[in-house]
Amino acid sequence: MTTDPFETALVTSALSLAAEKGWGQFGVQDAARAADLSETEARRRFSCKTGITLALGRMADDAALADEAGYGSTRERLFDLLMRRLDVFQAHRPGVRALLKAMPFDPPMVLALGAATLQSMRQIAQAAGINASG
Repeated sequence: MTTDPFETALVTSALSLAAEKGWGQFGVQDAARAADLSETEARRRFSCKTGITLALGRMADDAALADEAGYGSTRERLFDLLMRRLDVFQAHRPGVRALLKAMPFDPPMVLALGAATLQSMRQIAQAAGINASG
């Protein structure tokens, strides 16, 4: 899996702004402007900041699933995959903290992230060799 450079730059910019100002104090266009990206393209790709959070989740999934975790026990493979996913969040820790503080005030974002996280966990479990169906 590969991550789109535009998406990566926008997510990174948004998380930097979140760390600096708070999650609720900027918009998609502000993040695009700060990253020197096309505001039109940013609006086309991300209608709202929830899309940015979903892109962050995809980046974390891409990092976790980039290599085969074919060594060790199932438990070790699962641990390795989850740690690789968490490393992405750790790299943007101040912005992720700002996002987490804002979540109680944005129920639609929480629902979208919950569904996306459930799918991510299924993919990671399957990659570790755990049956995640049902």
